[in-house]
Amino acid sequence: MSSVFTHNEACLKCRNRGEDLAGDNLACYSDKHKYCFKCGHYVPGDALTQFTTVATPERKVGDIQTCDFSAETLAYLKSYGLTNDEIHQHLQGHTDGYCFIDSKFQFIRRLHKKPKVLTYGDVVGNEPIFATDAECHTIVIVEDVISAIKVSRLFDSCALLKANIHGTLLSRLSRRYDSCVLWLDPDMHKHMAEVLLPKVQPYFVSTQIIMSSKDPKEHTIKEIGEYLYG
Repeated sequence: MSSVFTHNEACLKCRNRGEDLAGDNLACYSDKHKYCFKCGHYVPGDALTQFTTVATPERKVGDIQTCDFSAETLAYLKSYGLTNDEIHQHLQGHTDGYCFIDSKFQFIRRLHKKPKVLTYGDVVGNEPIFATDAECHTIVIVEDVISAIKVSRLFDSCALLKANIHGTLLSRLSRRYDSCVLWLDPDMHKHMAEVLLPKVQPYFVSTQIIMSSKDPKEHTIKEIGEYLYG
């Protein structure tokens, strides 16, 4: 059975260093293992007795109620440069922010509530691909939907949605693309270079990583092009 992301909680390792003030560095999965994308702290599924936080129950696809985008949510999405067409083509409104809905999973990004991200259903191996209008032989893997939408103006992109990179996803992408670019957020640079790159390389003819000082979504399209075209 695939392990899927369920919710975020505070990383005790980061907290001991005075970090993770938002309390959401630790990603928790349905098989009960936990991983911190900031410091690399890992908790196997059989070691959860050291944690007292109760995991959020999984919900089946179809439970999420959508609504019109609030003015605040639209302003938030547009602050990253998304157009009205891009917003309404790829996303839906939610009472707490916005959501992305696929036939196999649902992803919610909440603007004010914790945890910020909720994902229900089977995400692993089904991470969404945002395709350009032209034929593309390179896939750019990013962390979030907004980054993926912006990058897809230039290259096909895939949003991880807080899931780790599993072989099921890489196998799926390798059947369609020759090259892969990993462009994750700055807090993932070390993990991306030391752990993910060696894992991804066997699946593609060529693989590269991009390390920028900001998340992909925080860059202008011109800057994104400069990073991707070298």
